[in-house]
Amino acid sequence: MGLFTPTGSETSAGVVVFEIPGQDHDEIFEGVYRTHHLGCAAMHGLFNGLRLSPHLYNTMDQVHAAVEAIAAYV
Repeated sequence: MGLFTPTGSETSAGVVVFEIPGQDHDEIFEGVYRTHHLGCAAMHGLFNGLRLSPHLYNTMDQVHAAVEAIAAYV
């Protein structure tokens, strides 16, 4: 898996962009949205992959559910 999001605290943000090599990110986006009602975005170009934007009001349970939803398509 490729992680495009900077990991340094001075450049960190609530947006995570990652690539899953060999996977169709559009297909994962569609499946996750339709099946799990999870909003994410399929990215193309320089940062090819999926983008998640968790917020302060998301619970850790919701974050874990998002990871599990995406993992189900890998």
